[in-house]
Amino acid sequence: MIFVLPKITTFAHIIRKNFFMKLKINFRLLLLPFSFIYSIVAFIRNKLYDLGIKKSWPAVLPTIAIGNLTVGGTGKTPMTILITNILKKEFSVAIASRGYKRKSKECIITHGDHSFDQTGDEPLLMSRKTNVPVAVCADRLRGINMIKKKLSDVQLVVLDDALQHRRLKADVKILLIDYNRPVFNDFFLPAGNLRDNKYRIKEADFIIFTKCPEDLHKRQAQRLIEKTGLAAENVFFTKLTYQNPYNPFNGKTFDLDKLKDYTTLIFSGISNPTPMENFIKYYTKEVVSIRFGDHKNYQLGDLKKIFYNFALLYTERKLMLTTEKDWVKLERLPIPEEYKPYIYVLPVSFTFLFGQENIFNQKILSYGRKLTGKDS
Repeated sequence: MIFVLPKITTFAHIIRKNFFMKLKINFRLLLLPFSFIYSIVAFIRNKLYDLGIKKSWPAVLPTIAIGNLTVGGTGKTPMTILITNILKKEFSVAIASRGYKRKSKECIITHGDHSFDQTGDEPLLMSRKTNVPVAVCADRLRGINMIKKKLSDVQLVVLDDALQHRRLKADVKILLIDYNRPVFNDFFLPAGNLRDNKYRIKEADFIIFTKCPEDLHKRQAQRLIEKTGLAAENVFFTKLTYQNPYNPFNGKTFDLDKLKDYTTLIFSGISNPTPMENFIKYYTKEVVSIRFGDHKNYQLGDLKKIFYNFALLYTERKLMLTTEKDWVKLERLPIPEEYKPYIYVLPVSFTFLFGQENIFNQKILSYGRKLTGKDS
């Protein structure tokens, strides 16, 4: 489905928007009994592990786990990339990931040279952006054992989306919370976004609030710190940072400031494309967005839909924009030559607020030294 993102200017649009918002709220209230059941099941499961009835096991290598308590995009992939790139300055690092929605079930190690069908989109992207090996295995313990056996020089393993993998006892836990969807007043699925009990916030060694506004006031940040129950020095705030998009065929970059004269077609298969759409909307003349489902496995029919809608943009100054996570799934498809000059990929990363970058880097490296015995 194609979405144009204009400003809502008419009374009819406002009434229709408010009507559906009320329907959505009422619908979610109807789902609260199912959310209660989900929360009880999650609580029992967690308590079985907390009490040692179900066993958690340390890995054969030191581990740093990154995860969240909610469904949807909190930024686990770019944060895993950022933390891995910090650690690899001093250590030999690998990543362990589940490989969500891949077709293969075998446990493999990729150096960015596999197809996403074998690895899933996120492991492939993480390996390419960090130049470190990624073990792809639903059983993280087995994946780390494979790293230990095949890559004897690896000293540390960064675990992507592993806080719910309770069989593995991670050495350091980093919890991500989307600033725009804080967990404190949220409900469990399906009425809300929670997939794990909120009391697990206190298990985190660090908490990172992601997708914060650039002008976040320190008083607002302090209130969030108090809600976490962690010491202030262990809570960090980050914003999304988009770089100039690049053409994957010729490597040329496109200056974002030049978008003001362009109509931009954005297409993506990620959990929450709204931040990207809003960012590009600020720069460009007009935005048209095609939203596919999260972890979209693109086929030729999807390309035809994208190019058809692109052709409908009756202007000479236009381009197509997608994410790096989407591109690792698109690159295997035959892109017609006439469309290649118009396709650009938008890189994204996180930037720390309040001058916290150096503090965070030193904390992560300090933990790495302790875990590998380098601080003695």
